[in-house]
Amino acid sequence: MPVEGVYRQYERRFAHNETHTINIRNSGRISIKKISLTLVASCPPKPFTHHHQLNCTAMKKMLFIAIALATLSFIPATNELSKKERKGALQLLKSTEKDLTSVLKGLDEAQLKYKPAPDRWSIEECVIHIATTEDMLWQMTDAAIKQPANPDKRAEIKVTDEQIVKMVEDRSEKRKTFTNLQPENSKYKTAAEALEAFKTSRANLENYIKSTSDDLRNHVVALQFGQVDSYQMILFMAGHTNRHTNQIKEVMADAGYPKAKAN
Repeated sequence: MPVEGVYRQYERRFAHNETHTINIRNSGRISIKKISLTLVASCPPKPFTHHHQLNCTAMKKMLFIAIALATLSFIPATNELSKKERKGALQLLKSTEKDLTSVLKGLDEAQLKYKPAPDRWSIEECVIHIATTEDMLWQMTDAAIKQPANPDKRAEIKVTDEQIVKMVEDRSEKRKTFTNLQPENSKYKTAAEALEAFKTSRANLENYIKSTSDDLRNHVVALQFGQVDSYQMILFMAGHTNRHTNQIKEVMADAGYPKAKAN
């Protein structure tokens, strides 16, 4: 029988009886229903001997394994954020933005610029600092993500996601910020300008969290208090916003804070 005839007979038998399926994580399903002409010619149908049939079976298994390995070699390992991680970060980002914008609503110039003491920030200065720091923190995070992953550094991370948020939000311990993050050194000069920039950067950050496939957990960043991963940096940003929203509320609670003007 010509080789082409062997191929057609074997192809029909293989298609009906021996379809193999490879499951590959989230990359779909690959159904293998045909083999090469060379292999078919080496594995003819009956009436060949039992020895030939055993060799054919072994060769089919080898082919299946080879195809599976070759296919897997083209699928990169992935450590994308889980649904829970995405949801948690988004909720924190959205809630802290909402709290800030709500507390600022309707404030007049006198209220924005009021300082409880010469060494304390006004509401406007708090907003400028929030926007300036958010820019800086994202620049650090983005730079880390663009570098090769450094999972070996994960062993140096000593804080959980929950701990890092609580730590940055806690105002029981006052900290002096870096000179370049001081309100007087910011490119933003008014609360309105800073708030607009903050809203834009926060919207971009939320869209990033929704869609990114970056391996945030294995890109580790060094901060003053220790190592954190890039996902924790995003939680840090949200916690930082909340820290200074609470500071704004402290200013508003001061006895000398200007009362709202009557309409």
